[in-house]
Amino acid sequence: AAAAAAYPTADELTNLVCKRIPGPNLFDATPENLVSYCCGSWTLVQRDIENVLTPALAENVLALLSSLGVQIAFRLREELVNYKKLLLHVHQQGLTVELLLRQLSSFFHDERVRCAGGFSRPSERRGKITDAAMQCKGRCDATYDARLIGKLLCNVPRHPKTR
Repeated sequence: AAAAAAYPTADELTNLVCKRIPGPNLFDATPENLVSYCCGSWTLVQRDIENVLTPALAENVLALLSSLGVQIAFRLREELVNYKKLLLHVHQQGLTVELLLRQLSSFFHDERVRCAGGFSRPSERRGKITDAAMQCKGRCDATYDARLIGKLLCNVPRHPKTR
């Protein structure tokens, strides 16, 4: 019994090991405070594994995670976040162009070509401006939808209890 008391319990050992990792204790994470934890980087995973495990075991675990594609998954998520930011910029610029095209179209609203029989149709210039505005609107809608899909993928919950 005295020999068993000399060894730490599993909980004590876990807490001792987690103290080597900088920042808040990982086991204190909840859905409410998870946003305070550093995340989203392979270097953080690598740092934590190297702080907790022996060098030889850490090397084996990191090699296994890399072979399973975990490092690539982190990189892909980072690229998806960057793509989402790019789509927001493209969408905002597109909205500006669409507004300018609509304003330009208003200058030629009454520009019409008379046809036989007393009918009229919009001028070729007005038609091109209107067509450009509609194409711009379609592209804005597409970039908005693409960004929304990227945002949904980036916002997959990180804590198992929030699923």
